[in-house]
Amino acid sequence: MDKNKLALKRTQLARDRTILAMIRTSISLMLPGIAFIGFADKSKIFYPIGMTSIIIGIFFLILTVRFYIKHNNGLSIYFD
Repeated sequence: MDKNKLALKRTQLARDRTILAMIRTSISLMLPGIAFIGFADKSKIFYPIGMTSIIIGIFFLILTVRFYIKHNNGLSIYFD
């Protein structure tokens, strides 16, 4: 196999690992928010903290999708 094709494949796998890590991070930002909202009836401070955490997680997930679309289109021109 050609070195260039191996390098492109390695780059594609690295990009996929990065995207999966970004998705995992966004989910780990949203889950505590859901837990805080569950405790919102006991204290009024938990609801804004939970909503902020969920909004940041969704924002990060949107950035991840944009990152994937941008880099997937840029790398796909090299593959047959």
